[in-house]
Amino acid sequence: MPLATPFNAARTSQTTGTSGDRTPMFSFNVEIQPAAGAPGTMGQVTEVSGIELETERHDYRDGSQLIMSTSAGRHKNGVLVLKRLWTHDTSWYEMRKTVLHGKFQVGGSISVVFKNNVGPKGQGNEVGRLNFIEVWPIKHMSPTLDSKNSAHLDETLEFSYNDINWVLK
Repeated sequence: MPLATPFNAARTSQTTGTSGDRTPMFSFNVEIQPAAGAPGTMGQVTEVSGIELETERHDYRDGSQLIMSTSAGRHKNGVLVLKRLWTHDTSWYEMRKTVLHGKFQVGGSISVVFKNNVGPKGQGNEVGRLNFIEVWPIKHMSPTLDSKNSAHLDETLEFSYNDINWVLK
């Protein structure tokens, strides 16, 4: 059973078509389906980045031809980065610690669920989902402590993933 983040991360103003808004208001939730034996809490995720798919390009030339051709090479996924406000919840650190001790199994998934903000209390309807398949945590970053700055403390967890797919509603 996936665990959903209740945080509503609205990214545009209350009215569309103003201040350069190109899309209506939207929000996202992050759900995790952990691999067997892994902790399954995400907390309130405020930022998702690293959604990248890359294919290497190979140049080649046949025989005496003067024109160079290209072909597709190896495919490479990015690194999924989740950021949340720091709390007393140590679940992200505990998730990373299972990898350090060799107890984490690849096989879980993370879904970023996109919603429009139409409906009661801005909950909205699901309009799409981005699924990251066979994920495992590769890096945990604790908040940076700086006495000259009173900004919020952010905690970051990075994941490797083996596949990605879009599901549009």
